[in-house]
Amino acid sequence: MAPETQLKNLIQSAPVVVFKSPVTEMDALRRALKARDIVFEEIELSMGDSDSRALFQELKQKTRYTFLPQVFVEGTFIGGGDAAIHSNALASPHKKTNLAAKKLIQLLGYAGVLPFVLFTLLAYVTELRDWAINANIAYGAV
Repeated sequence: MAPETQLKNLIQSAPVVVFKSPVTEMDALRRALKARDIVFEEIELSMGDSDSRALFQELKQKTRYTFLPQVFVEGTFIGGGDAAIHSNALASPHKKTNLAAKKLIQLLGYAGVLPFVLFTLLAYVTELRDWAINANIAYGAV
């Protein structure tokens, strides 16, 4: 597989992808990612392997950044380890989850109003009036 194709596949392999070498200092970056509950994948590029060297050359050409680690979020290059730690881009996958959860909770809250609306509308139907009023009172008591 060509290095550019392989690099593209690796960059898309996880929400956050970190390219590193065997000697890259990763402790701070790992802690930051784990503290934010972000799923990430580490890709090790060993300079002793010709395929890894070719991949690293392709990576440098793509990012115009010559150091490791190099961090990609959702396929977009963010920078090195320090830049990634201080980047808002690492917060966005987590915030998207929170935003979706907040919307779901809000919708479920509105869904709780539906029985009141239904029972109130049924109260206007003469044959179901007493039952609907009692049902509205009972639902409100819960």
